Amino acid sequence: MLDTDPEYAPAYVGKLCASLSVRKEEDLPNAKSPLNAIPDYQRALRFADPKLRARLEGYDSKIAERIRQEAELRRQVEERLAEERRLEKERLEEEHRQAGERKAEEQRKEEERKRLEEERLAEERRQAEERKQLEIERQIEEGRKEEERKRQELERIEEERRAEKARLEAEKRERDYNAALEKVKTAKSYSELLAVSAAFKPLGDYKEAADFARKYDNLAAKKKKQNNTILAAAAAAAVIAVAAVLIIVLVVIPSGKYNEALSLMESGQYEAAFEMFVQLGGFGDSSKHAMSIAREHWLEVADISLGLSHTVGLKAEGTVVAVGSNDDGQCDVSDWSDIASVSAGQQHTVGLKTDGTVVAVGGNVFGQCDVSDWSNIAALSAPFLHTVGLKTDGTVVAVGKNDYGECDVSDWRDITAASAGFDHTVGLKADGTVVAVGGNTSGQCDVSGWRDFVAVSAGRSNTVGLKADGTVVAAGSNSIHSINVSDWRNIVSVSAGSFHTVGLKADGTVVAVGSNRDGQCDVSDWDLSLAGRRKNP
Repeated sequence: MLDTDPEYAPAYVGKLCASLSVRKEEDLPNAKSPLNAIPDYQRALRFADPKLRARLEGYDSKIAERIRQEAELRRQVEERLAEERRLEKERLEEEHRQAGERKAEEQRKEEERKRLEEERLAEERRQAEERKQLEIERQIEEGRKEEERKRQELERIEEERRAEKARLEAEKRERDYNAALEKVKTAKSYSELLAVSAAFKPLGDYKEAADFARKYDNLAAKKKKQNNTILAAAAAAAVIAVAAVLIIVLVVIPSGKYNEALSLMESGQYEAAFEMFVQLGGFGDSSKHAMSIAREHWLEVADISLGLSHTVGLKAEGTVVAVGSNDDGQCDVSDWSDIASVSAGQQHTVGLKTDGTVVAVGGNVFGQCDVSDWSNIAALSAPFLHTVGLKTDGTVVAVGKNDYGECDVSDWRDITAASAGFDHTVGLKADGTVVAVGGNTSGQCDVSGWRDFVAVSAGRSNTVGLKADGTVVAAGSNSIHSINVSDWRNIVSVSAGSFHTVGLKADGTVVAVGSNRDGQCDVSDWDLSLAGRRKNP
C-alpha cells in the first residue's frame, strides 16, 4: 500500500505492530518500551487523521504510565524490603529475600495467568468472529447457489415451453397440411378450389404448401372463368329459347297486355307491372321495363346485404330474395320466412329469424353455415368467410374460417354490437370500449385503448369506430388511405368496406375515403336527409 500511497497512516501502524510483535493495534499499549522513539510511530502520527492520532498518542501515554507505575512499584517494594531488612536485620534478611522472591514470582505468575487468560479470551473472540464470518459467507454462497438453481430451472422450463410450442406448431402445421390435402380430394367448385388455396397459404413454405396454394389459385381462376363461360353459354341458350318462345308469344299475346303493364307502372303498381312485363318476355321493351322496376323498385325490400358476387334482399313480410352468383347455393333463399335480418358473405348467406334462430345457405367449406343450433341471437355479421352472432345476453358466437383466431369470441361479455372482418372480429361493449380478435398483421385489432364508442365496423384489414361525439377513429391498413377519417365530424353511422370507408353525417350527406377505382367513393353529392329524399324521389 505504501508503494502507491506513502502517506497512508494505517500502513505505518501495521508496520509498527509487526516491529513490536503485537497482533493488532489494540495490543500496542502492551509494548515494553515507549513508542515515540520508533520511526514508524512518528510517521503514523504525521500522516494520521485526528482520530487515529488521538488513539496512537493514547497508546503511548498508557505505555509511559504503565512503565512509571511499574517503576514506582519496584521502588516501593525495594524500600519496603530495605526497611524490613533493616528491622529484621540479618535474621530476617534471608527470609525477607525469599518472601520477596516468592511474592515476585507469584505476581509474575499472576500476571502471566492474566495475560494468558486475556489472550485466550481474545483468541476465542477472534475465532467466534471468524466462525460468524464463515457462516455469513456460507449463507451467501448457499443463496447464490439457490438463485443459480432457480435460474437454471426457469431456463429449463422456458426451453421446454419453447420446445413444446415448436412441437405443437409443427403438429398444427402438419394437421393443417393434411387437412388441406384432404380438401384437395373433393375440391371441384370455384369456392372449394379457393378454400384449398386459402388452407395452404397460411402454411407458407411448409413442405409443398406454397406450390399447392399457387396451383389452386390458378385452378380457382380457371374454374371461375369456366363458370362465367358456362353462364354466358347458358344465358345465350336462354336468350335463344326465349326468342323461340317470343315468336309464339308475339302471335298469341295481344298488345293490349303491354299497354296494361305500362298503365300499372305509371300508376305506381310496380309489383303487378313487374309480373306482367316478365310474362310478356321480349315483347317490345318489356324486358327493359322489368329490369328497371327490379333495379329501382325492388318490391317491398326492407333491407339488403351485398356478398362477393351476390345480393340479398329482405322483404317487409319476412321473406328473402337473392340475385347474382349461385355457384354454392348462396341464393337459395326462396323458402325462407319470418326473417328479421340478413347478411351476405363471400359464398354464403345467413338469415336471423324472428324467434332468434339462424338459417344459412351456400358455401360451407369453413363451417360458416353451421348455425342450426344457434338461439337467442339478436344480430348477425357474415361479410366474408366466417359468421358472427350477437346473443341477447351480450355474449357472442362465431363459426367458420378461424385461421387467425377470428372466431375466438366465447369469452366476450356485455357486447352490444359485433362486426366480422376478413380475418378479424370486433365487438363493442356496453361501456363504450372495444375488443378484437383475429389477424392483426396491419394493426386492425389494436383497439384496446378505444373509449366512448357507439358503433364499430370491421373491414377487410381495418377497423372503424364511431365515437359518441360524432368523430371517427380507425386502425389497420392505410395503404390506400381507407382509414383517413381523423377529420370527420358529426358522423352518425360508419361502414368499413374491403378497400374504402363510408360515413353518414347528421345532415344526411355522405363522406368516403379509400380506393375509388370503381367509383365507390363518389358520394359527395349524396343527400340522404328527408329533405334530400323529397328533392330527389
